[in-house]
Order: sequence, then C-alpha cells, then structure tokens
Amino acid sequence: MDFLFIVGIAQAFFFALLLGRKKDKSIADNILLIWLIFIGLHLLGFYWDYSGFTSQHPHLLGFSWFMPIAEGPFLWIYAAALLSGAKRFNPWWLIHFVPFVFLNVSIYDFYLSPPEEKAQFASTLWQNPPWQAVLGNFLTLYSGPVYVIFLLVRLKRFRSGLRDFFSSTERINLLWLQRLSWGLAGIWAVVLGTYAYCQIADARLPDNNNYYIFIAVSLFVLFLGYHGLKYENILVKYISQDMASEEAVTVERYKKSGLKSDDEKALLDEIKMLLAKQKLYLGQNLTLDDLAKALDKPRHYISQAIGSEEGLTFYSLVNQLRVEAAKEKLVSEDFAHFSLLGIGLDSGFNSKASFNRVFKEYAGISPSEHRERHQKIHQH
Repeated sequence: MDFLFIVGIAQAFFFALLLGRKKDKSIADNILLIWLIFIGLHLLGFYWDYSGFTSQHPHLLGFSWFMPIAEGPFLWIYAAALLSGAKRFNPWWLIHFVPFVFLNVSIYDFYLSPPEEKAQFASTLWQNPPWQAVLGNFLTLYSGPVYVIFLLVRLKRFRSGLRDFFSSTERINLLWLQRLSWGLAGIWAVVLGTYAYCQIADARLPDNNNYYIFIAVSLFVLFLGYHGLKYENILVKYISQDMASEEAVTVERYKKSGLKSDDEKALLDEIKMLLAKQKLYLGQNLTLDDLAKALDKPRHYISQAIGSEEGLTFYSLVNQLRVEAAKEKLVSEDFAHFSLLGIGLDSGFNSKASFNRVFKEYAGISPSEHRERHQKIHQH
C-alpha cells in the first residue's frame, strides 16, 4: 500500500498547486488551498511513521500527532466561506482551531527536546499517556464526526431555504460540499470502526491502528480531486454559458451559428419585451429553457442574442432585472413594511444570501444600505 500513500500525498500537493494557479481565487478557494496542503503534510507525517523514516530521524516525532483534530474545522470554515460567498476572511473562524493550537503549544517542550529524548518518550507514550495524549485521542475520535454531522444539517437547511436553486453556482457548491462531507464521514467511520474493533477484540493493527485510516485518507484525496475537477470552478476556473459569473460572451463565439446579426437584435428585442411584459424574472425558478420555450426558440439562440448584443449571460441579464426591481421596492412606500428578505423573495431571489451578494455585485452597496440612503435623503 506504499504506492497508495505516495499517490495520496502527491495528489494533495498537486491539487493545491492546481488551485493556486486558479485566477480570481475567492476566500473559500484560499481556505481549500491551505487545507489541501495540510492534508498532504498530514499524510506525509503518517508515511514517515509507517515507513520507519521517523525512527531514523526522531527529531520529526510528533509532527502530525494532533493534525486530525484540525480536519473538521477546515471543513467547517471552508463550507462557511463557500456558502456565504465571503469576500473577507472572518477572524472568528479561527476559534475552531483553538484545541489544535492549544494541544500543540502544551507540548512545546517535547518539540524542543533532543531527538534521543523524543524517541524514548514516544516508545513509552501509551504505557502512561499524558493528559495531552488522552485529550488529543478523544478529539481525534469525536471532533470530526461532530463537524460532519453539523455541516450536513446546515446543508439540509440551506437546501430547504433555497427551495429551488437560484443559480447553477449555488447548486454546484451544495453538491460539492455534500460530497466532501460524506467523504470525511467515510474516513471517520473507518476511524471509529478501527478503534471499536481494537477495543473489543483487544487487537492491534499496523502502526498504532492508523494503517487503514490513512488508506481511507489517501482514497479521500483521490475522491476530492475527482469531484473537484468534475464540478465547475472548484479546483480550476471554467467558462460556463449559463452561470452568472461567466465572463462576457463575444461575437466570435457564435461565428458558426445560423443566427445572423439582424436576427440577434430582433430576438433580443423579443426577449426584453417578454421579460418586461410578463416580468418572468420575478419567478424564482426561471431558467434559460423556460425562456426558450416561451419564445419558441432554441436555447442557444437565446444565449447568442443576449451574449452578442448585450455582452451578458442569461443569468446576468436576469440578475440585473431582479436588482432593478428590488431597488424600486426598497424605496417604495408600498413595500415599506417588507423585510429585506421579503423584498428579495418578491424580486425573484431564492435566499437572503443570494439577494445580498447579487445586489451588492450590481449596485455596489447592500440592500440595507440602499434603503437607508433613501430614508436619509427624505428625512432631510
């Protein structure tokens, strides 16, 4: 199984490098980048122990002892950043790493000990384990499952809060986080299963019971990489025709299409007229297929007309119209009794997070700031 460990280590660092080269990285991307490096170092530390490298170089002892405790927090803050679309790192997220930092600091004297003393201490560690080892073992067993369970509950609430996905970006993020959560759940199932087996059967698996656990971690890295490349804009930035974050579509993209320039303009007029007359953009479930069906036109013609004439994607155009509708309602007396969420939902958004993010992207300020500015102007 040496080969699997080496592949897992190499893949973790490779995916980190791939993500590091991604353009316009978000806060969530940077957290995932650090997490991948951390996983690679964690696997490397185990492989050193397993291969006997640490025994030959005892100054490396303790390198990865408490690393499992940080895996759950990494998952949690990555999910928090991805779901919220955070533009800045929230310092409060660091509180999740307090146990990990505390335990490492509490054995600083061990880290500073001569290699011979480290080797002697490690050889008798579990005969009379110090409180740090007991607490670290407890947190290793149970902190991960707790984080996974809480995140799965949060994702379930997030899904029900959306009712239907506002955009393909949110759908992809949700599916990706679900895959990550279940992948880590699989690792901790192996951790707890291995521990239970050893306790019940009074058995001892290779290398302090960690052998099969790190096989699971190596497989998780491969699993993470596969799904990270499968889903758009996770490890690398793709261009997707129907995503709101897509770059402006150029005329060159449609050179081989049968739709001519004059036809594009006429179709765009039809699109705008239909959207304005029926206010389809206020529907939370509006898709490109719905618009194509309403106009009885191929969906790629709709995209071409919007892209070539306006330099926008379908979702960008819809978002603009929704934001304009929300702007009017935020300053209207008829909607003065509406909450921000109520106005967002009434303007076609499916969640408060989507409303705030998209409104600020197009208006430059948040919905609450837009309403407050209007109120201040009228007060004076």
